[in-house]
Amino acid sequence: MLWGLDKQLHSRNMKIAVISDLHGNLPDYREAFKDIELLLICGDIVPLNIQANNHKSKRWFNEEFSRWIDSLPVEKCYFIAGNHDFLAERSPDWMYSHFTKSDKATYLCNDSIDYISNDGNVYKIFGTPYCHIFGNWPFMRDGERLEKYFDQMPEFCDIVISHDAPYGTSDICFQFDGDEHRGNIQLREAVLKKDPRYLFHGHLHSSNHDLEFLGDTRVFNTSVIDEEYELKYEPLILNIKNE
Repeated sequence: MLWGLDKQLHSRNMKIAVISDLHGNLPDYREAFKDIELLLICGDIVPLNIQANNHKSKRWFNEEFSRWIDSLPVEKCYFIAGNHDFLAERSPDWMYSHFTKSDKATYLCNDSIDYISNDGNVYKIFGTPYCHIFGNWPFMRDGERLEKYFDQMPEFCDIVISHDAPYGTSDICFQFDGDEHRGNIQLREAVLKKDPRYLFHGHLHSSNHDLEFLGDTRVFNTSVIDEEYELKYEPLILNIKNE
């Protein structure tokens, strides 16, 4: 009887929300997130007009972002940086010290962490900000270094939050002309090798926001803005089960 109850409890779903590319937008998601346990943010967080100013970015994170996170009715938030978050690359120690594992919002930078849900299930989460090079932006690396970074992804983890998209999967920007794939080849190879259950990304604002598959991995673009940096897309909300 007790064993059956324990099995039933540990088969429940966890409700998550995933967003990306805020670029300073902090929408009122309190109603949308009222039943959400875990929030994930896939980078490009600070406003564009202060992105390269460390002092102003620190103040914004301390005051605006932290206050916004505290207002949301979620149990926990994990977030990564993106290629517009200069502060995170310049001052990683500051980011880690201000958003620790014990805080409501925890910063990840090519890190993995175990999240214990309210029903006792353990979800392994890996977060990486690294992108392939297309300009002089933070967290952009050549292919050899990307292979080393992505090799740190645990095998068979539950969730990967990445800023870049994997090549060939949800990586065609519909607001641009043509059908060019703009994703990350090294990330694609790592996902096929490591086989995570879910990969959530942003970076390519207007690529397909519906479910796509890379091998057995479920891939979603979770940007909430379009290519004009206007809020357009709703947060991704999913029920996921520990398997």
